[in-house]
Amino acid sequence: MKKRNAKVRAGRLEIDGKPQFLYSGEIHYFRIEPNEWRDRLIKAKSLGLNTVSTYIPWRWHEIESPHDGNPPKFDFTGTTDSRRNLIRFIEETEKCKLDLILRLGPISNGEMRFEGLPDRIAKDPRTVESPESALHHTTAPNYLATAFLKPALEWLNSLLPIVVKYQSTNGGPVTMVQLDNEIGMVHWIGGLTLNSRVFAEYFRRLKRDAVSAGIKVPFIANIPQFYDYDTRSRGNWAPVTALNFEEFESAGVEIMGGAYQPRRLDADNCHDIHLATEVVRSIQKNSIAICAETQTGILVDRPRLYPKDVHLLLSIASMTQLRGLNLYMLAGGENPDDLGAFGIEHDWQAPISPSGKIRAHAEPIKEF
Repeated sequence: MKKRNAKVRAGRLEIDGKPQFLYSGEIHYFRIEPNEWRDRLIKAKSLGLNTVSTYIPWRWHEIESPHDGNPPKFDFTGTTDSRRNLIRFIEETEKCKLDLILRLGPISNGEMRFEGLPDRIAKDPRTVESPESALHHTTAPNYLATAFLKPALEWLNSLLPIVVKYQSTNGGPVTMVQLDNEIGMVHWIGGLTLNSRVFAEYFRRLKRDAVSAGIKVPFIANIPQFYDYDTRSRGNWAPVTALNFEEFESAGVEIMGGAYQPRRLDADNCHDIHLATEVVRSIQKNSIAICAETQTGILVDRPRLYPKDVHLLLSIASMTQLRGLNLYMLAGGENPDDLGAFGIEHDWQAPISPSGKIRAHAEPIKEF
């Protein structure tokens, strides 16, 4: 690809000065065999998407803990497991002429053990502040504790040279980056308090190193919003979770997105999509609003997701005049050993099954 300038200007995303609606899908390279990556990317493009998105899990790429004064070792080239070949995945994305959103961590969530943190971090009492009410598999980090932040920045700085090399300003496919994921989400599960200044300062620390390394593409923040109530989720917590991001724009976030995971969407909760969008806009002045995780799959097998569910959510989301959608999940897969929090299978009722089959509810994505 030629060098391209991705930026937010005049209330919209622009690529080389031309407005672009972000139409993205989540594909986790580490849950799919590398010889199938191109197949999933081609299918994403055939559904009309212009971008794909993925986490880069710290837990997965750290292959050796620090010891005897030596730093940790990371594998980004597939030396120890071909599914760790991040560089190959980025280059496959480029060959398919798709843009790429990289979600760098340190925390990924993404149904991973300890939210994607290595055991040495997650089990260190100096790094976490998990309340008793938190779920057993979660790790609520003490973001600004030295015991957490120092190794977190070490992880980030090991990854940044790759991101810089492949960002769009250098001719690569990476047009946006996300630092951490749904900051404060695990704290919310265990009982939410207002920590907007702490969360914003944590983001500033991460962004400072990213900018110093040479990152020039826009930064995204992903806001947790919907809470599960059996077969439906509600956005009734969205005003509170959004307040924890009220200082992120001043910290340098240019794109903010909620996570619309309503499960069964109908007359009881469809209005929550508008609520979730408007509370994001209420904390914005110059950044743009997207949906960073738009439900096109569901973690469990009930409620069953049908084409009409995807069609309705995409229609309502577009009515709120968002500037982009990232479909979560787009492609299912299988967890490597010791990564998944809920077992091996990561089907997610995704429009593209773990075997690569296109399911019926992919059709509304293509029609949109």
